[in-house]
Amino acid sequence: MIFFDFFLKSGAQGGSIVNLLHDTGRYRIWALTCNVTSEKAKALTNKGIEVFKYDLSVKKDVENALKDADIAFIVTNFWDEVI
Repeated sequence: MIFFDFFLKSGAQGGSIVNLLHDTGRYRIWALTCNVTSEKAKALTNKGIEVFKYDLSVKKDVENALKDADIAFIVTNFWDEVI
């Protein structure tokens, strides 16, 4: 099984891909978000997708998230000076 990491902000871009890949049953997916209590994050959890909190400005968070991933889908804010 391929391990797929998704770094999500609002779910607008990555959310549909997470759902599509999850529905194939061929991938283990971690959805990483800054707001694990959002409705979108809860919906992913209810589908059996593992959802974790992360902060892209914290190097250790990013290292831990990518440690075992075969593939990563990362959406960032180009204008965010912290990243």
